[in-house]
Amino acid sequence: MPNSFQIIDRFAARFTRVVLRFRWLVILAAIVAAVTIGSGARNLEFANNYRVFFSDENPELVAFENLQATYTKNDNFLFVLEPANGDAFSSDTLAAVEILTEAAWRIPYAIRVDSISNFQHTYGIEDDLIVEDLFRDSSGMDADERARRGAIAIAEPLLENQLVTSDGTVTAVNVVLQYPEKSLVEVPEAVEFARGLRRQIESAHPDINVSLTGVSMLNNAFAETGVSDVGTLMPIMFGVILLLTLLILRSAVAALAAFGVIILSTMVGMGWAGFVGIDLTPISASAPTIILTLAIADSMHILIALRSAMRKGAAKTEAIVDAVRLNFLPVGVTSITTIVGFLALNFSDSPPFWHLGNITAVGIGAAWLFSITLLPALISVLPYKVKQTGTTDRGERAMARVADFVIGNPRRILLALGSTTLLLTALIPTIDFNDQWTQYFDERVEFRRDTDQALQHLGMYPIEYSVPARESGGISEPEYLAKLEDFAEFLRAQPEVVHVYSFSDIMKRLNKNLHGDDQSFYVTPAERDEAAQFLLLYELSLPYGLDLNDRINIDKSATRVTATLGDVDSIQTKRLLEATEVWMQDNLPDWMQTKPTSAQVMFTYIAERNVENMVSGTIIAIGAIALILMLALQSFRLGLLSLIPNGLPILATFGAWALIVGEVGFSVATIASISLGIIVDDTVHLLSKYVRARRESNSNAADAIRYAFKTVGVAIVVNTVVLTAGFMVMLTSSFKVNVDMGLLTAIAIVFALILDFLFLPALLLLLDRVQTNKETSGVPEMKSSIALPRPAATAGLVILVGMAAALASSPGFGSSSITPVRGETEAQRTGFEIAARADRSDRGFINSEVELEMVLRNAAGKESHRTLKITTLEIEDESVGDKTLVVFDNPRDIKGTALLSHANILDPDDQWLFLPALKRVKRISSANKSGPFVGSEFAFEDFTALELNKFDYTYLREEDLDNVNMDVIERTPRYEKSGYTRQVSWVDRDIYQVRKVEFYDRRGDLLKTLTLKDYRNYDGVWRSQRMEMVNHQTGKSTDFIYGDYQFDIGLEEGDFVKSRLTRLR
Repeated sequence: MPNSFQIIDRFAARFTRVVLRFRWLVILAAIVAAVTIGSGARNLEFANNYRVFFSDENPELVAFENLQATYTKNDNFLFVLEPANGDAFSSDTLAAVEILTEAAWRIPYAIRVDSISNFQHTYGIEDDLIVEDLFRDSSGMDADERARRGAIAIAEPLLENQLVTSDGTVTAVNVVLQYPEKSLVEVPEAVEFARGLRRQIESAHPDINVSLTGVSMLNNAFAETGVSDVGTLMPIMFGVILLLTLLILRSAVAALAAFGVIILSTMVGMGWAGFVGIDLTPISASAPTIILTLAIADSMHILIALRSAMRKGAAKTEAIVDAVRLNFLPVGVTSITTIVGFLALNFSDSPPFWHLGNITAVGIGAAWLFSITLLPALISVLPYKVKQTGTTDRGERAMARVADFVIGNPRRILLALGSTTLLLTALIPTIDFNDQWTQYFDERVEFRRDTDQALQHLGMYPIEYSVPARESGGISEPEYLAKLEDFAEFLRAQPEVVHVYSFSDIMKRLNKNLHGDDQSFYVTPAERDEAAQFLLLYELSLPYGLDLNDRINIDKSATRVTATLGDVDSIQTKRLLEATEVWMQDNLPDWMQTKPTSAQVMFTYIAERNVENMVSGTIIAIGAIALILMLALQSFRLGLLSLIPNGLPILATFGAWALIVGEVGFSVATIASISLGIIVDDTVHLLSKYVRARRESNSNAADAIRYAFKTVGVAIVVNTVVLTAGFMVMLTSSFKVNVDMGLLTAIAIVFALILDFLFLPALLLLLDRVQTNKETSGVPEMKSSIALPRPAATAGLVILVGMAAALASSPGFGSSSITPVRGETEAQRTGFEIAARADRSDRGFINSEVELEMVLRNAAGKESHRTLKITTLEIEDESVGDKTLVVFDNPRDIKGTALLSHANILDPDDQWLFLPALKRVKRISSANKSGPFVGSEFAFEDFTALELNKFDYTYLREEDLDNVNMDVIERTPRYEKSGYTRQVSWVDRDIYQVRKVEFYDRRGDLLKTLTLKDYRNYDGVWRSQRMEMVNHQTGKSTDFIYGDYQFDIGLEEGDFVKSRLTRLR
């Protein structure tokens, strides 16, 4: 009965003859198939978000996403300004900071800009709380005033070593962005604008060096590095492979045929990636390089066997058939085992490695198919010739000497290589997992250079804590604030920490300000109601983009503490995190316990998490490969034996790495699977030839080893040279992960050659002597189905108050001062007339009162509720705004707090806040109207939105909205400190009421949409009973739900004066 080798040989021979018979059809079909599948590559795009390195199930990523949904996103640009004169408070530097701060608002997707110029400096003068930009119009300041304000900046805990160095030599501007994440062009668009700003600043201020770093630059660096690697690694790889193929095969025709195989294989792999929607990263972008390297292996085995047969006189056609026959089984088996090794990357916790494994697996599968179809067909039609010779090839003679050496010294070889491998393996536990994600890039990358420069002055690696309070509003509890301050002080004392941002610092400053700037009050407030009311007063004073929504959660039950680290690695970060966890357990109550999160935390643990996940994947891959070899070799014993030469090179590689480098990053976890799938090739080819000789020629172990070296030794050496050179090309990558992966894999390939050439044959000889006269045992047909995991697919009151107040009132009745129509164009005059008609349509209500409920909702869907009462006094004169009084009822710690506003048109409103905790009235001295109230999506200026003379108008069009005919007008704020560039308003043509308003930010992008619903007619006065404001950039929303309005209830001017506030009941 014929053995399996004979059956496979006959099939391979018949198959090859069919290929040769239809050679032109095979060539055409291969090209058409490769081009068709390869066309998918046009869909490939580069991912530009570091989050793609983490799976959706990664606990650190899940925690970070939850934090950002609770507060705001962390994507940012950090402009670090280093003046040559070393003075961050010089007139030139401050001018640059002011220009950059203002211009940065125009960066696409920017939602916040922080700098020393717009820092909201607070101080108290009698009963006034003054809130102003720390540096504004600094060109008009003398040196003494700049120095005084500079000293304030350096002494401010929220600025020192965050936006200005403690020695005042370097300053920074931080821009926070909120990407819609709908397109891969968002990050490059923002980066290009930011780079343009840097060029403008450096051009206008040549003595200032500007470094540009931050998370957005990191994300962009991933994409740019990937593109760069594709443009450099692949050409180098093409050159290396072509050169080596020419040198080894000594035939341009053979090299051309092999080149055709690897080109089409790469096209198939990358085209498939495009069709399935894979976004490339620097890791997965290395797939073409790996495919190019590995795809040549099968062709080399066949071409070397072909050359050998033709040298001995065989005709070309028969030599082709014989070369494919001899290599059909081992080439097929090695392709399958390589695919298994790369598919095991799906166990990684990092999706880019899934993509790398899957793309490469597809490419390797295509290479195998093309090597047994396209390659023979090409060789048959190309003028491939080999000079016949009767002498033995030098390569074969060299292989014979190696075989004789092994046969003569098996015990010494086993002892020497075994002990050496054991010693190297013993070093593996000394390897440290250490990552620093800025150093994933080498100095050729702009992000790395700028980040290194910035790290010389400021911290770069934030660690975030969302510290919970006991209940909603609990962040105002004295115990919470005291413990929060203790936590901040602990963090500041840690050597790795350069800055801590804590809510407790804000409350200490406010406590001092509201007690006449008495330094002895620079402590956290001693009463909950005091703290809550101080916070409310402060929030009413903040401008657009500088609110506390990024520090306080929606129901004020938690605050965010940020510890920014200096130039640290993951080992130092782990040490800090462990020390912090111990301190928290010893010093904070159970209800304040929390876990750290941030990109730094994610990258700190990614290596260990990858190792944990890859252990099972590698074990399964090893088992699958052993099973494949058992089936292919028809030997259970040899299948098990193969585990030794397949596993030892990986152990030796990590041992050598421990000796030479001592540290590994997150890519290390995947090296075992990648290497395993490659180095098994040598084992398969040697064992298959060994078994063939034992079974077909009944050779003893020594002669079978000589036969294996003679027939496949040269091809194994050649492939080792090609594979090593191919992976060494990855050392030219500017991405460290690829460099490490290439070097480690190259080392493993070399170790595999040594162990397969020496250790494996010696082991075979030793086992043969132990089992003399025993036949190689076959194994019955076995079935195994190992399912590899599929890759995972891929912020209140007062603000709302104002809005309610405005819509609860119209600007005057029977006015003695009617504004004439404004506008230079017909569209402007028409727009004004429509707005004026809407504004005047419900005049005459005289005064009103209404209770309302606010519902605040964050991006994660969590809700918080507030209740308040608004009374409004209508003012007849259109050049003067109405007067409103807002009294808060809930939450309880601000119950009884009252805000009195005398609205002005183009000047800052006059505002006073009564604080029940102090039983005093504090004047809010701030020009800002654009900031939100206590987590609300209604800006301060929104509640005066219906004051006619606050805007210029332009008529746009007429259209239907919800089946109601509307006039659509654009209104442009006349108030210079508005947070909006324009608003678009939909006005009901029947009842002259506003139904919808779109608010556009300083860049002109849509920021928010206000929808006014459930209109009710109160004896000719229309009022919306529900208003819904949605922030499209943050995903947050706020609803106003109104009760019944009461009109003309006897209110008068005396009810809307400062002295009235202390007598409210």
